[in-house]
Amino acid sequence: MTTRKEIADKIFPNVTETIQDLEKKYPTRQNPICSRFAPSPTGFLHIGSVFASFVEQRFAKQYGGTFLLRIEDTDQKREIPGAVDLIID
Repeated sequence: MTTRKEIADKIFPNVTETIQDLEKKYPTRQNPICSRFAPSPTGFLHIGSVFASFVEQRFAKQYGGTFLLRIEDTDQKREIPGAVDLIID
């Protein structure tokens, strides 16, 4: 029978940090709210995505929190050159 550790080692073979290392590296946030918008640079943003990012940003600002823009990089085959710059602008 395969153990959880064996499965994790197959999925993440190069992990060298412990949970304690990661907790030191990324301590608990002091802000009450942290929201994010994570578009994929595979095409133009549509109005629904723009609206969602606006809502998330306003929500974080209203409650003194943090808003993060995280560009998804999971579909690099379909990534459009220059799309990341368009999203950021």
